[in-house]
Amino acid sequence: MNDNEKKTAFLIAAPSSGCGKTTIALSLMNALSKRGLNVQPFKAGPDYLDTIHHQKVCGGPSYNLDLIMAKKAVKETYQRLLKEADAAVIEGVMGLFDGYGSEGKGSSAELAILLDIPVILVLDVSKSSKSAAAMLYGFENFDKRLKIAGVILNFLGSIRHEHLVAEAVKKHCKTEIIGSVYRDENIKISERYLGLSSRKSLDKKQLEKVESQIDIDKILSLCEIKSYTEKPSAIKNKNVLSKKIAVAFDEAFYFYYRENFDILENMGARLVFFSPLKEKSLPEKIDGLYIGGGYPELFAKELSENKNMLREISGASKDGLPVYAECGGLMYLSSELLAAENKSFQMCGVFSFVTKMRAKRQALGYRKIIAGKNSIFLPTGQEIWGHEFRYSEIEKIKDVKCAYNVYKDDELINDEGYIMNNTLASYIHLHFAGNLEFVKGFLK
Repeated sequence: MNDNEKKTAFLIAAPSSGCGKTTIALSLMNALSKRGLNVQPFKAGPDYLDTIHHQKVCGGPSYNLDLIMAKKAVKETYQRLLKEADAAVIEGVMGLFDGYGSEGKGSSAELAILLDIPVILVLDVSKSSKSAAAMLYGFENFDKRLKIAGVILNFLGSIRHEHLVAEAVKKHCKTEIIGSVYRDENIKISERYLGLSSRKSLDKKQLEKVESQIDIDKILSLCEIKSYTEKPSAIKNKNVLSKKIAVAFDEAFYFYYRENFDILENMGARLVFFSPLKEKSLPEKIDGLYIGGGYPELFAKELSENKNMLREISGASKDGLPVYAECGGLMYLSSELLAAENKSFQMCGVFSFVTKMRAKRQALGYRKIIAGKNSIFLPTGQEIWGHEFRYSEIEKIKDVKCAYNVYKDDELINDEGYIMNNTLASYIHLHFAGNLEFVKGFLK
């Protein structure tokens, strides 16, 4: 499709989490793809699990559009990727107006307004009838800058229930009903403690059953937008010498923001993916190592038994190889991982501390990082934002230098970003578009 043709774009939102946004988003992605459209999926906010489900349906990577961690890059990323697509489907985060802090910064509404795209609102009407109209009326009038193109009534219980809700909506609201989806306990993505399980997504039959209850033609007519002319990318910088970076990627480590890979490559890195679970050695002649988050605790036994990989990573760190690890990667670089039932498993031992799984969540939310005097990748005093979501914690920590001063809601909460040799490990996931100086420092 050329730049002068119309394209389709919309954001799937809801009053709160748990209303079925992901199921509806996946069904619409599948429906548009079946019509021969090249669909580019996106996820609002920091979640990296929903994007995996998007990729399974669309066949290509899904990108996070995060207004807290990478606000300057959001519009450019969206326009750059839409240029090569026919349609953009953005899955919102939490409730439509919910975001960071009391002002709701980084909300789905703020993103839709910035990108000038319509919203499709998913209403969970399982426990309401006429009240659903009152809720929709409130969303229509809360922020007049927002265009709500249509509403999907989700979790309907019966034909009579649908008629009651639809009658109230048509009487009191201006938004068109474009879908009436009935409750089906067989159409559900399983969850685990960090969010939706990525192991099993909805199959084609399930997606098509949801799709059959939505007016796809109406969505195409209501959500037509003007296409964009590509602007120069803000992340391209070929001045850095080419570096070969090994990236841990398998069932244990797969929590990454896709754009981080793009940024590394556009700034001169050649990425080589490997499996700490299945491979015995690191890729040859690498200049750096990147270990993302994931579920190392679920594969602790296998990781621990791969002794040669543990030794190679430990040795590479001691030899000064630049290593960057986030969350699950930090756990892997510790000396010991205490998993379920307090079972102990040896890890790489780059750091002497122990990481231990807990039954309750230990941290969740955005974090502002200011690089401290010990920072090795980001220049001292510079700022970058990240997101933290974990059920583990560090024990037996001592004599470890920290690269970060970490802030939550402008309050300094701790020093973090642990340093050993040229290795930096942190519980905080970074979106590199937030400050390219971090990437330059890693590659140099």
